[in-house]
Amino acid sequence: MKALWLACCILVGWVASARPLELLDERSTEGDLEVVGEFSGGRTNGFIARAQLLALPMVTATNQHDIELQRRLVYTGIPLDDLFRQLPLAPGIDVVTAVCRDKYAAVYPKDYRQRHQPLLVLKLDGKDYADWPSAPSGARMEPFYISYGHFEAAPEFTAAGVEEEARIPFAVITLRFSRFADTLGRLQVANATGAILDGETIALRQCLACHFSGSTGGRLSGKPWLVLAAWARAEPDLFQKYVRNPRQVEPTSRMPGFPNHQAPALSSLQKYFSAYLMQSVGEP
Repeated sequence: MKALWLACCILVGWVASARPLELLDERSTEGDLEVVGEFSGGRTNGFIARAQLLALPMVTATNQHDIELQRRLVYTGIPLDDLFRQLPLAPGIDVVTAVCRDKYAAVYPKDYRQRHQPLLVLKLDGKDYADWPSAPSGARMEPFYISYGHFEAAPEFTAAGVEEEARIPFAVITLRFSRFADTLGRLQVANATGAILDGETIALRQCLACHFSGSTGGRLSGKPWLVLAAWARAEPDLFQKYVRNPRQVEPTSRMPGFPNHQAPALSSLQKYFSAYLMQSVGEP
């Protein structure tokens, strides 16, 4: 995997800046990046000027078939882990969440970043965000995009027949930095095994992008984690049907659905959410 990444990347700068990035109190342009988390000095948010980001050592990677634009694209940007090292973050921060303009949120734990090396893209085909194309849906893709020069799912991370997927958010406006124990860890079922563990894995990979628990996850759907859990517990068959084909249950649903999820994956999701509910309310 690492060899494939290196084969498609050209290192533009080798030496990381010794000085942490300066956090501004407000966004000066639409192309600035908001960062939220626990920073040294006690602050919990700030903005990084795009000029600062463009001055960092960057990589250029060629993706032969970009998923969003369906064509060959050249990315110029910063590996997320390199950005970690440039920020004055408090100890123990190990999760980054990319929040988009529409409140979709892609979550990148440390192990995922190390396997796939996601790139915070600042330029597409050498062009800064003002000249980026729109997505096929017509949605704006700027000011930030996260993608990969190459993505390859590892078979050992397949859960109930569902492979690990590339997390490719566009129109990213904020990066949130947090600790696993305070975010994803709170959504885990204690001592989960078998189908419950598979369902947990799928839920944290896929459901969390649009559904939330506290400050963890996305708010595109507006439906909290506990609502999903209560539904899964009360109406398991309808819950599974909705996951696979939402509009068959609710014609006005905006959820795209997961038509390729087979019975083991749907059952695992239902069992995880049901177990999570029981853990949350203190029932055995």
